[in-house]
Amino acid sequence: GPEVEPDNTFLLKQEGIDVAVRGEAEEVFPAILDRLAGGEDLEDMPGTAIRTANGLGEFTPSAPVTFPLSRYPSPYLAGILRIDSERSVYMETARGCPCRCEFCYYSRGDAGVRRLDARASAALCGQLKDAGARSLILLDPSFNQRPDFRPLLEALAVLNRDRALAI
Repeated sequence: GPEVEPDNTFLLKQEGIDVAVRGEAEEVFPAILDRLAGGEDLEDMPGTAIRTANGLGEFTPSAPVTFPLSRYPSPYLAGILRIDSERSVYMETARGCPCRCEFCYYSRGDAGVRRLDARASAALCGQLKDAGARSLILLDPSFNQRPDFRPLLEALAVLNRDRALAI
């Protein structure tokens, strides 16, 4: 995630971390597992720092992140995470942030923003609602700066006209 950066000494000094992946790991993490299963080393994996006897090493350069958010299904809808109507469901409809705030880790990576469009975002919310979700928490760092903000709000209003979903 955005917090895994070379300057986050608190996180990186934790002894329970053997491999740190900088930024988004959807593409890198399966490759790490494949290499570990095959007994191969991880030294040249993009955007990673590997634990040695002296602690975590330096991060390798990160590969650009270009995959569309639609490539990977919601872990809730894929059955990886259980939807509990008594708990919130966390979701992303965007990655990245157009702002360059000094205090925020999101601006330290790629300045681009990748989004699900308003239709896909509303459909995802609807699928989660149909699967039993009653509370959705959007993790988008700049939700209100979407170019399709108004159409998305309108679609969510239609989807939630029964007010069964807290968003």
